[in-house]
Amino acid sequence: MFNFSSCRQRAVKCNMALTSQQRSWCVLEFQKTNSVVTVQIAFKLKFNVDPPTNKPILKWHKNFIERGCVCDRG
Repeated sequence: MFNFSSCRQRAVKCNMALTSQQRSWCVLEFQKTNSVVTVQIAFKLKFNVDPPTNKPILKWHKNFIERGCVCDRG
């Protein structure tokens, strides 16, 4: 069984850099579900690595809406 709370705790401590594919996937999944938790659970299942926390997911989504990219600028 997937243990989201322990996964989330590890994600907060993890400074792993995600690929642009993983960032883009998060943005598309968030646009589809409008739920950070759902994105995090699905991310863990799809990529088998700790998911990003809510702050970067929301930042990437905002950047995509405003700028058309999932880059780290601003």
